[in-house]
Amino acid sequence: MRRNEYRKVVMTAGDRLHSFAAWMLRDREEARDVTQEAFLRLWEHRERVRPASARSWLLRTSHRLCMDRIRKRILRNERRFDEGFEPHCALVAEFRFGELGRSELQPAI
Repeated sequence: MRRNEYRKVVMTAGDRLHSFAAWMLRDREEARDVTQEAFLRLWEHRERVRPASARSWLLRTSHRLCMDRIRKRILRNERRFDEGFEPHCALVAEFRFGELGRSELQPAI
């Protein structure tokens, strides 16, 4: 991918990528960080990414970065996903409930 192709991808995909990350993280500032990191990774891997698939590569990378941040939140107990909104990804729910033992789950059911 050449510099002008990279610039075009950034200009066309930036808002969508940020919105996606904000939706996943429920935090606009953190979404900005994820968006920047995804663009930085695209620049670092520009030789391997075809311009035609750059948007999907960015969305996949952004999703992975968001999931990493969500996992860190859960481990630090910064925000519980059952307070205020539902987890939008089965992986998050599995990760969170996988820590509970059967004895804690039975009374909740």
